[in-house]
Amino acid sequence: MDVNFGLLWQSGWISHSGCQDHPNWSGFMQHVCVGEHPSVSEVHFLPIRDLNTSDNNCIYSTLAFIKQQAKQLNVVTPCVTFDQSLWVKAVKIIKASTMNIFYRLGGFHTLMSFLGSIGSLKAGSGLSNVLEISYGPNTVCHMMSGKAVGRE
Repeated sequence: MDVNFGLLWQSGWISHSGCQDHPNWSGFMQHVCVGEHPSVSEVHFLPIRDLNTSDNNCIYSTLAFIKQQAKQLNVVTPCVTFDQSLWVKAVKIIKASTMNIFYRLGGFHTLMSFLGSIGSLKAGSGLSNVLEISYGPNTVCHMMSGKAVGRE
């Protein structure tokens, strides 16, 4: 639709007469788009579940709610992000109930897992010694285990 409006606006320059000003793009769009338009974004508060977050019933009911909301919005496969401890439980629940939900580990925990795997793979390679030039030995120990990540 924008292509058609763009073509119409551009064609106005061809048939432009000297006695009438040609509106800029913003003025043109305000002239042709009349009526009610939704705001840029809307915020809706969802219900708060007063349950223990590590309880399987809480995780399952949250996943069922996500599935219901996705169905209303015509989303075939919703994506949900959990931190590491809840992610493990959510994976088991989604697989056991055969829900069509894409589960994802949160970015911070993904980074921690990556750093821990690098530390495990490179253990004894001298990487610790190189890092100890810039960081203290205790810090390097935590970095190589994936437990020291800057959260800035």
